[in-house]
Amino acid sequence: MSTGYLPEAIVENILSRLPPKTLIRFRCVSKTWLAFIGTPDFLSKNILIHSILVPNNTAQNPNPPFLLVKAFNNQKHICNFLSYDTLDCLFHFQVKLDFRSPAQDVYLWNPTTSSSSSSSSSGLSRLTPVSPRPNWYVKSVGFGFDPISNDFKVVRVVERFVVFNIFEEGLSKNSFRKEIEAEVYRVSSGLWRQIDLGPVIFGFQWVSTTYMNGVFFWWTKQEVDDKIIAFDFSDEIFKTTSLPEIGNADTYSCKLTVLNSFVAILVIPHDHEVMRSCFEIWPHFVDIWVLIEFGVKESWNKLFTITTPSTWRRPLGFWKKGELFIENGNNQLVLYDPFTKIEKNLQLNGIEEYFGLFPNYFQVVP
Repeated sequence: MSTGYLPEAIVENILSRLPPKTLIRFRCVSKTWLAFIGTPDFLSKNILIHSILVPNNTAQNPNPPFLLVKAFNNQKHICNFLSYDTLDCLFHFQVKLDFRSPAQDVYLWNPTTSSSSSSSSSGLSRLTPVSPRPNWYVKSVGFGFDPISNDFKVVRVVERFVVFNIFEEGLSKNSFRKEIEAEVYRVSSGLWRQIDLGPVIFGFQWVSTTYMNGVFFWWTKQEVDDKIIAFDFSDEIFKTTSLPEIGNADTYSCKLTVLNSFVAILVIPHDHEVMRSCFEIWPHFVDIWVLIEFGVKESWNKLFTITTPSTWRRPLGFWKKGELFIENGNNQLVLYDPFTKIEKNLQLNGIEEYFGLFPNYFQVVP
């Protein structure tokens, strides 16, 4: 009796339960496996199944993760804290944030000590700057947890424009050079220190950010191609990766997010015929891409495309097993299942274009 053959369905079932990074190595087993593992349908199924097999221990966690839904304008921030497991509202408040110098200062916010009735008890604490640094401005800020040192950290990128003279045909004129530096703040010590940016170049502006497993990510605009920049809070090193081939950056909007412990991007092609205004674009569909291995452009995989109704304003990010949070045309938070195509209105109202979703994977610090 031969035992060297397994039906294709059994092989598919076994492979679909392996971690995605293991599958990448298994593509060299045979041409059949290479073609099979590389299909979007299989990768999509694998990523979602693997997340189900990973045990969820939030019930045993004394400080389970929560989801912060925040709407804001110049006057106030409206914050709703939802259970990450059930999406039930744990608590809600409004707070007015009064920053001294928003372009230069960095604040830590502890929502557990916030009060909706007093700006003095907003839970904000201003981080002492490294040293007086006139003309330096904060370009971007990231916050995360270092599991090795068991410490929360803040990373910020600052920039300034330096004026210098150049000489042409005996005449002098002013020119500008942009300088960029990076600094890290340890919450335990209360101190900043400068770190090396390395070869990483922060472009004109970041497009979107996300956080996962001790690493903060930026999608940044570059002169040639956009890049994703990652900062690891443990080794305090910046790294970059290229984006997949998704076309001209002027023809789409994008969102950086996380799907089941993988960096993912939501790509929304612009259809200028259905634009309601220069800031309000109703997409026809959203492409979902997942990065299996950071730094390897070839490991980007397009999982699937969601056809979107005209009632959507923009996608905000994923939840649990692939459900997608959406801001609809009424500035409300909606949860959409791309497989059943069922929408659930979570009855949370936001402010147009200023509606954010922030998963919290940290323990609550009193």
